[in-house]
Amino acid sequence: MAGIGLGKMVAAMFHIGPYFGLNYAMEALVSTAYGAGNFKLCGVYLWRGRIVNTIILIPLAIFTLFMDKILLAIGQDPEVVKHAYPYILVMIPTTYITGLGEL
Repeated sequence: MAGIGLGKMVAAMFHIGPYFGLNYAMEALVSTAYGAGNFKLCGVYLWRGRIVNTIILIPLAIFTLFMDKILLAIGQDPEVVKHAYPYILVMIPTTYITGLGEL
């Protein structure tokens, strides 16, 4: 249980927060373009958002690959880290695919 809690917390900080934060910022731009009747600009924002999110998630994913060593270095219980690390790794593609649907 502690492993899943730790994994969820790390995923929220390094995947879900930044990724969905960018998506929510994009909502304001798309809403403005839609309200102005500029539907082409809505599509431009959609694809730009997907590209930016992909570019942002790549370094976060690379950083996350070393998360087990980072968690052990800051003093987390090795048994908890052993259970949290696979969960954290699964959250990388999960966040990406979910985020693309949110745009």
